[in-house]
Amino acid sequence: MGTGDKYPTTVTGRLVAVCMMIGGIAILGTVTAAVASWLVERVQEATEPENEVLRRIEDLQVQVEQLTKSLAIAGLPLPSTNLEFAAQPELPGSAP
Repeated sequence: MGTGDKYPTTVTGRLVAVCMMIGGIAILGTVTAAVASWLVERVQEATEPENEVLRRIEDLQVQVEQLTKSLAIAGLPLPSTNLEFAAQPELPGSAP
Protein backbone atom coordinates (compact mmCIF):
# COMPACT_ATOMS: atom_id res chain seq x y z
CA MET A 1 0.00 0.00 0.00
CA GLY A 2 1.20 3.45 -0.85
CA THR A 3 0.83 6.53 1.24
CA GLY A 4 -2.57 8.14 1.28
CA ASP A 5 -4.54 4.96 0.54
CA LYS A 6 -7.90 4.95 2.25
CA TYR A 7 -9.85 1.85 3.10
CA PRO A 8 -12.75 1.06 5.40
CA THR A 9 -11.71 0.20 8.93
CA THR A 10 -15.09 -0.22 10.63
CA VAL A 11 -17.34 -3.26 10.29
CA THR A 12 -20.09 -1.12 8.76
CA GLY A 13 -17.68 0.39 6.25
CA ARG A 14 -16.37 -3.03 5.26
CA LEU A 15 -19.92 -4.38 4.81
CA VAL A 16 -20.78 -1.41 2.58
CA ALA A 17 -17.60 -2.05 0.57
CA VAL A 18 -18.45 -5.75 0.16
CA CYS A 19 -22.00 -4.88 -0.96
CA MET A 20 -20.67 -2.39 -3.48
CA MET A 21 -18.24 -4.99 -4.88
CA ILE A 22 -20.99 -7.60 -5.19
CA GLY A 23 -23.28 -5.03 -6.84
CA GLY A 24 -20.57 -4.08 -9.32
CA ILE A 25 -19.94 -7.71 -10.22
CA ALA A 26 -23.70 -8.28 -10.63
CA ILE A 27 -24.05 -5.27 -12.94
CA LEU A 28 -21.06 -6.37 -15.02
CA GLY A 29 -22.49 -9.89 -15.26
CA THR A 30 -25.89 -8.57 -16.35
CA VAL A 31 -24.40 -6.40 -19.08
CA THR A 32 -22.22 -9.27 -20.30
CA ALA A 33 -25.22 -11.63 -20.38
CA ALA A 34 -27.28 -9.09 -22.33
CA VAL A 35 -24.55 -8.68 -24.95
CA ALA A 36 -24.09 -12.45 -25.24
CA SER A 37 -27.84 -12.95 -25.63
CA TRP A 38 -27.98 -10.33 -28.36
CA LEU A 39 -25.09 -11.98 -30.24
CA VAL A 40 -26.68 -15.43 -30.01
CA GLU A 41 -29.97 -14.04 -31.33
CA ARG A 42 -28.20 -12.43 -34.31
CA VAL A 43 -26.41 -15.67 -35.15
CA GLN A 44 -29.67 -17.62 -34.97
CA GLU A 45 -31.37 -15.11 -37.27
CA ALA A 46 -28.50 -15.42 -39.74
CA THR A 47 -28.65 -19.23 -39.82
CA GLU A 48 -32.46 -19.46 -39.89
CA PRO A 49 -32.75 -19.36 -43.73
CA GLU A 50 -30.16 -22.13 -44.00
CA ASN A 51 -32.09 -24.26 -41.53
CA GLU A 52 -35.30 -23.69 -43.50
CA VAL A 53 -33.61 -24.84 -46.70
CA LEU A 54 -32.31 -27.98 -44.97
CA ARG A 55 -35.80 -28.75 -43.61
CA ARG A 56 -37.27 -28.32 -47.10
CA ILE A 57 -34.66 -30.64 -48.58
CA GLU A 58 -35.47 -33.27 -45.96
CA ASP A 59 -39.19 -32.94 -46.77
CA LEU A 60 -38.46 -33.40 -50.46
CA GLN A 61 -36.33 -36.47 -49.74
CA VAL A 62 -39.22 -38.03 -47.84
CA GLN A 63 -41.58 -37.26 -50.72
CA VAL A 64 -39.21 -38.84 -53.25
CA GLU A 65 -38.92 -41.97 -51.09
CA GLN A 66 -42.71 -42.21 -50.81
CA LEU A 67 -43.16 -41.76 -54.57
CA THR A 68 -40.49 -44.37 -55.27
CA LYS A 69 -42.27 -46.85 -52.98
CA SER A 70 -45.60 -46.07 -54.66
CA LEU A 71 -44.11 -46.71 -58.09
CA ALA A 72 -42.60 -49.99 -56.91
CA ILE A 73 -45.92 -51.13 -55.43
CA ALA A 74 -47.77 -50.20 -58.64
CA GLY A 75 -45.23 -52.19 -60.68
CA LEU A 76 -44.15 -49.17 -62.70
CA PRO A 77 -40.53 -48.78 -63.79
CA LEU A 78 -38.41 -46.68 -61.48
CA PRO A 79 -36.67 -43.64 -62.94
CA SER A 80 -32.92 -43.72 -63.37
CA THR A 81 -30.93 -42.27 -60.51
CA ASN A 82 -28.25 -41.12 -62.93
CA LEU A 83 -29.12 -37.53 -63.78
CA GLU A 84 -28.14 -36.50 -67.27
CA PHE A 85 -28.50 -32.90 -68.25
CA ALA A 86 -29.32 -31.84 -71.78
CA ALA A 87 -26.47 -30.21 -73.69
CA GLN A 88 -26.68 -26.46 -73.71
CA PRO A 89 -27.40 -25.04 -77.20
CA GLU A 90 -24.57 -23.04 -78.70
CA LEU A 91 -25.12 -19.34 -79.09
CA PRO A 92 -24.56 -17.79 -82.51
CA GLY A 93 -21.06 -16.40 -82.81
CA SER A 94 -19.65 -18.46 -79.93
CA ALA A 95 -16.50 -20.44 -80.47
CA PRO A 96 -16.81 -24.25 -80.25
